[in-house]
Amino acid sequence: MGKPDLYDLRLEFLRYGRATDTADSRFGIRSVQQHRDNDEQFPDLGRGGSFYLTVNGRDFPVRGAAYTPDLLFRYDPRREDAILGYVRDMGLNMLRLEGKFPGDNIIERADELGIPLMYGWMCCNQWEKWWQWDDEDRRVADQSMRSQILSLRGHASAFLWANGSDGKPPAPVLESYHGILHDLHWPNTVVDTVSSLARDADGDPDWDGIHMAGPYTWRPPSYWFSGSYQATRGSNAEQGDNEHIPPFASLQKFIPPDKLWPINDAWYFHAGANPSNAALESIRTAVVERYGSSRGAEEFASKAQLAHYESTRAQFESFAAGGWDNHKMTIYWMLNNHWPSFFGHLFDYYLRPGGAYYGAKKGLRPLSVVFDSYATGDHDTANVTVVNQSPQERTGLRVRVRTYDLTGRMRDDRSSDVPTVPSNGAVPGLTLPRLALDSPVVFVRCELLDEAGAVVADNTYWQSQQLDDVGPPVNDQAFDLVQSSWADMTPLNTMSPAPLQVTAHRTEAADGNASVQIRLHNPGRQIAFFERAEITTTRDGDEILPIEYSDNYITVYPGETVEVTGTVTGSEPAPNWVRVTGYNSAPTVVPIDQGVRR
Repeated sequence: MGKPDLYDLRLEFLRYGRATDTADSRFGIRSVQQHRDNDEQFPDLGRGGSFYLTVNGRDFPVRGAAYTPDLLFRYDPRREDAILGYVRDMGLNMLRLEGKFPGDNIIERADELGIPLMYGWMCCNQWEKWWQWDDEDRRVADQSMRSQILSLRGHASAFLWANGSDGKPPAPVLESYHGILHDLHWPNTVVDTVSSLARDADGDPDWDGIHMAGPYTWRPPSYWFSGSYQATRGSNAEQGDNEHIPPFASLQKFIPPDKLWPINDAWYFHAGANPSNAALESIRTAVVERYGSSRGAEEFASKAQLAHYESTRAQFESFAAGGWDNHKMTIYWMLNNHWPSFFGHLFDYYLRPGGAYYGAKKGLRPLSVVFDSYATGDHDTANVTVVNQSPQERTGLRVRVRTYDLTGRMRDDRSSDVPTVPSNGAVPGLTLPRLALDSPVVFVRCELLDEAGAVVADNTYWQSQQLDDVGPPVNDQAFDLVQSSWADMTPLNTMSPAPLQVTAHRTEAADGNASVQIRLHNPGRQIAFFERAEITTTRDGDEILPIEYSDNYITVYPGETVEVTGTVTGSEPAPNWVRVTGYNSAPTVVPIDQGVRR
């Protein structure tokens, strides 16, 4: 929305012309207000519609994730800086911190980077067991509230404070909290709960326009685009997947070699606490039903990245393509891991981006073209939507959609002009009938072109002729995956091999970081699917982390070339090699040409 300028203020108390006390402060200038619409999406909850924010007078669609500090609160500013760098790289525009607050580095760096933050008290412990409070609890709560508000109120990135999470504090507690906020001149927005499950003293709904319907398990793309489920609209404080399988390289770091396969108690020890999440039941079911059984941990992790990519991309894309009127806020549960874990994340404890990371990055791009997986109507026609999540109106665009079968043959090519796409807007691109019915899985390739014909956004989707059926909304369970039929993606497992020609060379980065240009060329007739590039120090070494790529898990079509830029964001070992591995391509490892190019 603009450059996050900060300013420096020095205050001096002078006595007889000499400063006897000074104070220095950095501050930013912005205006943030909260509102409730009246769309009556949730008539059973009453009292108006969804919560939303405006920033500097402009509607602000929240596309965020929930942050957690290290398990033992280890202070590591370099790690925090890397995490915030990933936030910027993906395109997230808010972080939620629920009751586990790190030190000052996070909020100071968020000020500098222009990343809004939502702070608040947490669920599931003494903070929300108000019926157990005694005088000491009330004293601790009030003093904690005063301390946090004093600490946060001068920061430009502090946008929102939540007095409650899963529940709403009782009237005496709220009265005290509100008094503290008033006395300390809290200049930002406030909600008393972020859950539509909150109830007043009479047991009636008592919410602030934000709900927590989850889901907390994997969902297919059609779930997010269908418009049928409460979780897919409105304002949501947390939704994602409590079960995330990191890439195999990370699995090897925290699962002993003799425990890698089959999945066992060593895996469950690092999983969630909910009964089904604790055994990774939902993600195992999704991977097996959708992509087939695996012969080992590496194959299972590879298939899981596909599942995480498509589901996470769909969550963010659906909120963008669904329109502002009923898609105000989605906050992914969660951003990161506080220890090596299978719990929900967009990147793992080792700062390794996986399928969810790059799916989110696709769904959060300023300009994109989105395919809805035949999720609506009679499921025989798909909608392709042009989405503009930038502050500027865009004109002169054209949508092009090509459909390929599993042999790599293009079966359909169509396009449509899109005259104007307003800021934070979504407009229809074209509709796509079901095509290539003789191919059990098809690739839908969506591109957005500017007036000169240059590609400004692209997306590849893999679509089964057999649709997912999650069932009626009444059967939707936040913590369980209840699905009556599944898309069959197993034909992807028998695609013909598609070897790539890979080259890489160093480039000069403006900020002094090491940057590598990776060129992937597909000389054959087969599609090279879901290609992951990794920059390493040694030929057989692990990926350098943290790291940012312009894109990853890429599909390279026959006869075409794709270029990817990788940037090593730290000062760790020099990049010397690139390894590229695809779903139907054997690993290719090449040295990086160290001759710096500009």
